[in-house]
Amino acid sequence: MTLMDSHKLSGEPSCSRCGMKLDGATNVSGQGAPDDGDYSFCIYCGNWSIFEGGMLRPPTSGEAMAIAADPKLLSVEYAWRALRS
Repeated sequence: MTLMDSHKLSGEPSCSRCGMKLDGATNVSGQGAPDDGDYSFCIYCGNWSIFEGGMLRPPTSGEAMAIAADPKLLSVEYAWRALRS
């Protein structure tokens, strides 16, 4: 079983779509704080962002394609949509 690892974020990263500020992140693989290139899913608007330099940016087209092709990441979106309906 993998334990999730939660961290308080430094700075003021915010969602690249809705602008909601994030004060924490949970690493579902249990490997510490987010690194550059790690994905972030906004529970407020359902958008994916990418950590870079302690902030969040929109995914590139290649990153968006990788997200759309990853069943584990898609399951996050499906669960979020199910909870919203």
